[in-house]
Amino acid sequence: ELAALVVAFHGMSYWIYFLQLKEYRLDRLRASFETWHDLRTALVRQFTLRHWYVPKLTARAVTSALIASALFLAAFSTARSYLALYLVGISVFSVAGVLATAPVFFVAKRAAVFAATARMRQFRGTVIGVTGSFGKTSTKEFIASALSSAYTVGKTAGNNNSEIGVAQAVLRSELRADFFI
Repeated sequence: ELAALVVAFHGMSYWIYFLQLKEYRLDRLRASFETWHDLRTALVRQFTLRHWYVPKLTARAVTSALIASALFLAAFSTARSYLALYLVGISVFSVAGVLATAPVFFVAKRAAVFAATARMRQFRGTVIGVTGSFGKTSTKEFIASALSSAYTVGKTAGNNNSEIGVAQAVLRSELRADFFI
């Protein structure tokens, strides 16, 4: 049973990591599975123990994992077919854990974005937004590097370029810079 629980924990960790990459958006998750091959690859990866996909430890990831684990353990104790439970249950319970957290984190995200928007209205410098599918973080770093030789520059940390990542960066920064990227 311990081996079964390790496999389940690995699978849930994989799905929560994957959902984090998709910013917990089910439309982006669904778009990831455009072909049967994409879905099959994702289902196989949840059992590939030689590589562990570890989600970033955030309140939402931990809460989602706890809910998914509780659902899995409840099903595991009454399951008749462990294979079916593993093949479908791990992904379904992980998504259910994320969905259960959605209302609370949606409100928290809206509050953070609202507060950051109010704070940015007071910012007197220039805001530079970088958009696109690829290269946003690198482009941000190049711009910051070029400008920092002559100006003070604020920017988001690392690759935190999602709506909540930008809001958190704004709320944490001094906003005394000439530019904010």
